[in-house]
Amino acid sequence: MHKIFRTLLGLLGFACVFACDGKDNVENSDDLPLPEYGPPFVIFRFQGVVVDEDDESPVKGVKAVSALYYTYEENGKQKVELHEREEAEVDDDGNFLIRGYGFECPNAVLLKDLDQSEDGHYKDTLHIVEPVLLEDYAHGAEGLVLKMKSVSEDNTIEE
Repeated sequence: MHKIFRTLLGLLGFACVFACDGKDNVENSDDLPLPEYGPPFVIFRFQGVVVDEDDESPVKGVKAVSALYYTYEENGKQKVELHEREEAEVDDDGNFLIRGYGFECPNAVLLKDLDQSEDGHYKDTLHIVEPVLLEDYAHGAEGLVLKMKSVSEDNTIEE
């Protein structure tokens, strides 16, 4: 009796993986459901442009880093944790594209000035973003316009 049950459950498992999702054309692999097993993970993508906060000109020489941003309370004090993930350099037009995957989708983009002498000093800036489901089933954000504040030589923010 146990052998019959195990055989039926095994066949049922294969039937669920290869079952049609209501479409008639099963030759196209897009019509088949994906098996759901293993640890959950998310594919993410953040795309946008980095501009100067004052004149909105593209900022180059910057690294864009996806990050997980957490806030929590400990001993009555508000704490912040930032876990950096994937990174990409910003091109000469200020454009960036960060791609990656993991167990959690990043919810922030950290901008770091790499060449503080070429196009001026910029303050490293953290932007909190709200990831959404994109067309290709990745999570993230597209069309971001992220601003950086110019900093003078004595490391004070210009007004």
